[in-house]
Amino acid sequence: MIYFARRSFSVAAGKKVGFLGLGNMGLPMASNLKKAGFDVTGYDVGEKQRQSATEASLTVANSI
Repeated sequence: MIYFARRSFSVAAGKKVGFLGLGNMGLPMASNLKKAGFDVTGYDVGEKQRQSATEASLTVANSI
């Protein structure tokens, strides 16, 4: 009997995404992209939103 090793490759590996707006809708969307393997950097004008993104382990930019 012959067994073949299966490899799992992420389509998102090495792909970078910039996300503007990390509020009620943007933060969950950016987080899902990060979970899918994308390198996500986000920005929001609100300090509270930037802090929430940092707590969610997203990279936050200082400006657009």
